Amino acid sequence: MENLVRIKKTVYLFLILIGLFVFSLVNPSKTLAGFRFVTWGDSRDSPSILGQESTQVKTLSPQPVFTLFNGDLCGSWSTSCMQAWVGYINGSSNNGIGNITFPVRGNHDSGSGTAWSTFFNQSTTATRVGATNYSALTPDMTYSFDYQNAHFVGLDLPGGDVSSMSSAEITWLDNDLKAAEARGIQLEFLFWHGPLYYVDDHSSSAPGGLVTVLNNHPNVVAGYYGHEHVLAHVTVDSSRYPAMTNHAIEEFVDGTAGAPHYSCASGRSDFCQAVDAFAVTDVLSDTQFTVSLYKLGSGTPIYQKTFTKGVVTPPGSGTPSPTGAATPTPRSSPTPTPGPRTPTPIPTPTINPQVVDVNSDRTINIVDIGIIIDNYAQRPPANTRADINHDGVANIIDIGLIIDHYGQTY
Repeated sequence: MENLVRIKKTVYLFLILIGLFVFSLVNPSKTLAGFRFVTWGDSRDSPSILGQESTQVKTLSPQPVFTLFNGDLCGSWSTSCMQAWVGYINGSSNNGIGNITFPVRGNHDSGSGTAWSTFFNQSTTATRVGATNYSALTPDMTYSFDYQNAHFVGLDLPGGDVSSMSSAEITWLDNDLKAAEARGIQLEFLFWHGPLYYVDDHSSSAPGGLVTVLNNHPNVVAGYYGHEHVLAHVTVDSSRYPAMTNHAIEEFVDGTAGAPHYSCASGRSDFCQAVDAFAVTDVLSDTQFTVSLYKLGSGTPIYQKTFTKGVVTPPGSGTPSPTGAATPTPRSSPTPTPGPRTPTPIPTPTINPQVVDVNSDRTINIVDIGIIIDNYAQRPPANTRADINHDGVANIIDIGLIIDHYGQTY
């Protein structure tokens, strides 16, 4: 019986290797291709702007796998307003963007209560886009999920400002991040309504418990917020926010999908404009991501920057385009350079051979493939190292990563 099992595994492996060879002829790149997501918020008073932005998002190449909407969907919550919002998020043309969008509440959405789940089922959306490990504190309002090598957490802030975050949410956030890190997640992204660090006139301080949690989780690399109706980037570190002593978090404010524009406070951002816009994030690897800020109607980013986890780059070192370049703040003096004429492609990320060495014998070989076969199609695999690219399952992609590094030692 044991010999029969061994023969079956050998045949299975042989067929997989033939399939990989054929696949490589038509698609030489078998490594993790990275992924893209869009963030936006505050459609509020003029949601038709959101409809125009949605139409523009559909022109992006590659397309986002999902979008995050950081609150204030309506100026005042009502069923009729939300029905209209659903139409606008789909570009007034059923373009499907609404089906891949994860929203959270802002202060203008307060009072929606149980009606919120009439319009949103975040667990279903997570399944639809291929996310894994969905978890929630409050149904459809405070929740999280994994996508490939990244973790996303949305918190409910019907009070608007970050100061209104509850102690229950902060405790849940801490435990949720710990669980993600135990699964091997390397990048963690946050989104809610009021910014961690205000960039215009919303003078609100984060609860001390929240800052402690963020200091304890260096895998948290970026946060996306609304509430302030500007398009902005600021690196939140100890020089900006003295309590942030352990690492930096990149903050993006993109609350300009229809709300009236605010102004940018002097010296409180590395880039800021009051324009209708949205942000595009390309996750490149376990350590790098690029954020591009797009003004409504322009196919060229007005600001673009690549970040490496653990590395804090000088303020103002992004690459704003000549059109609509920001006026430098006292901390920011970027030299405008022509932006690309087409959307920036996602580079193929590199993977440390040690990650691909599933059994840690310092050689990438047939034994590693065998472990993946033993765990094949398991969600999650019994041997979690068999899921090399952290997409929640051991499959042909993981075997492809081994083939790319086959025979390497370290």
